[in-house]
Amino acid sequence: MDRRIAVIPPDRQIPIELQITAPGFAPDYLFETGFSFVSARFREVAGLPLDKVQYLDAPCNICTPEAKAKDYKVLWVHHFEDVLDPARTIIRDPTRLTPEQLITTRDTYVYRDGHQVGSPVFHLADRGFLMVTDALARRLARAKLDGVALEDLTSLTPDLQRPTLEVGD
Repeated sequence: MDRRIAVIPPDRQIPIELQITAPGFAPDYLFETGFSFVSARFREVAGLPLDKVQYLDAPCNICTPEAKAKDYKVLWVHHFEDVLDPARTIIRDPTRLTPEQLITTRDTYVYRDGHQVGSPVFHLADRGFLMVTDALARRLARAKLDGVALEDLTSLTPDLQRPTLEVGD
């Protein structure tokens, strides 16, 4: 298993303070300064495995009452997966594209055939961003969590097939 993002032992955890002062702004998911802040409702709906993620303290000392009520934690995902098929995945080099190409073309992500992941949320092994399985995406969408935006990176595969990712046994 790739351990580039390790589990943080309790005695090494440092609270990551969150400040929300805008009235009425209290999403269930907020990505800020490189951290994913998630509400208690997000944590309940997602039901993520605690051997693949951690929830770190995120005191909301300078926050509106509605933001404090969300009971934010930092979602710390320490599970990586190598799910992309290198022969069929096309990742553009943005330094070689015109401004128009940056807007009108997309990278193409193709999963390895038959690959099953070990967690419903994980970091893509060589890209670093978070990915979720189809089942988790559906669960989050049904809950209509505020601030959660998912992008289907596989919808534009060269053969126009829509692969799925599910957690293996």
